[in-house]
Amino acid sequence: NNGKLILDPMNACTFRQEQYEWLINKALDFSSKGADKTNWQTVVFSHISFAPGFNAAPCSVNANGVELDDNGNVVISGGSPVLCENGVYKAIYAFKTGSLLSYSHLDNWQEGRATIAQRDSQGNPMTDGQGNLIPVTKDFSSQGAMTLIGVFSGHEHLYKNLDYNGIIFRT
Repeated sequence: NNGKLILDPMNACTFRQEQYEWLINKALDFSSKGADKTNWQTVVFSHISFAPGFNAAPCSVNANGVELDDNGNVVISGGSPVLCENGVYKAIYAFKTGSLLSYSHLDNWQEGRATIAQRDSQGNPMTDGQGNLIPVTKDFSSQGAMTLIGVFSGHEHLYKNLDYNGIIFRT
């Protein structure tokens, strides 16, 4: 509205609510394919990787060997967190395994532009009355487990390779 950028394109690596909902409700929804859905295979492309632990500048490592910043975000090269990447990973995992997705992310950075939660009619994140975000949910169980060939990204301009919980990530 004011001619200024909503997010800093050099320092804000994020998946926004609209992108997240498109991913889970459109791109990964094969319910309209009927019995034919078992013949489909999926490849996911993303500029920025959301693979746990794909980074060049770790701040800390959790018990699973995933590198995190001080706020618990997975870190990418240069030490910049990819906001909401855990939710994107969880969406891909739920799609692949045919399971329930439930995810929310509170972002107090960049005016909350990367907050993911159920929204009210005005587009505001909804809470449970105790300040906790009501998560976005998607039940992939009726769709069943789907074939995911892999997840590919290119931001880092180098080759990285990870097989994490049966999901192949490549840069």
